[in-house]
Amino acid sequence: MAQDDIRMIGQLAMIELHESEQDELAQGIKQMLQYMQHMSDVDLSDVEPTTHALADGLVLRSDTVHYDEDVREALLKEAPERNGSFITIGKVLT
Repeated sequence: MAQDDIRMIGQLAMIELHESEQDELAQGIKQMLQYMQHMSDVDLSDVEPTTHALADGLVLRSDTVHYDEDVREALLKEAPERNGSFITIGKVLT
């Protein structure tokens, strides 16, 4: 990669690159491009295209309500202030 390209990348990223950093960045970009070339050389002719890593789609549990009075009361007992069956909190917005 040309030094002008590296300087342009630095300007687009709004970072200042010293000469040594430009060389290091150029080497890193070169390695990434070589890796991408290596990935594009992989034969995928026998691989079916997918739209998602999980072919089965999104698996959800059933949406059922479980009401447990003991748990509710135990949680309310831990609240510093309460008003009936509600937890009282201080003002958030003034």
